[in-house]
Amino acid sequence: MDIKRLDTLDSDFRVQLDKLLAWDSTSDEAVFKTVSEILKSVKNQGDSAVLDFSLRFDGLKAKNLAELEMPLDRLREAYDGIEYRDREALEQAAARIRAMRNIRNSNHGNTPRLTERCLANKLRRWIGSDFTCPVARQPIHPRY
Repeated sequence: MDIKRLDTLDSDFRVQLDKLLAWDSTSDEAVFKTVSEILKSVKNQGDSAVLDFSLRFDGLKAKNLAELEMPLDRLREAYDGIEYRDREALEQAAARIRAMRNIRNSNHGNTPRLTERCLANKLRRWIGSDFTCPVARQPIHPRY
């Protein structure tokens, strides 16, 4: 995998960053379609679909779901190996995801598809510090 490295001191840093953060609506539709198809397959075919997708995406050949489970001690070891700041960032991201799920569930699953700007605005109340939304390209400040 080739990972693009950016240097904030480069004169064209902002242009490079904007190019990396650009999200084509065509890509958005393709992702939405793929995820919908995966969810439909799992709903209709159950464990069999999960096993097929595990093989397809992860290269994991398993006879049943139990073979895909990771032992608790291995999970604890991986968790303990994450640096504090990274773990904190992951926990905040998980909290935001749960919050968005709760919003969706409170609307009985009828939440309209949110644009990136609308989503960024919805996330304001869960953000502990100012940041710039890469899509809207404007600062987003928490409201209390």
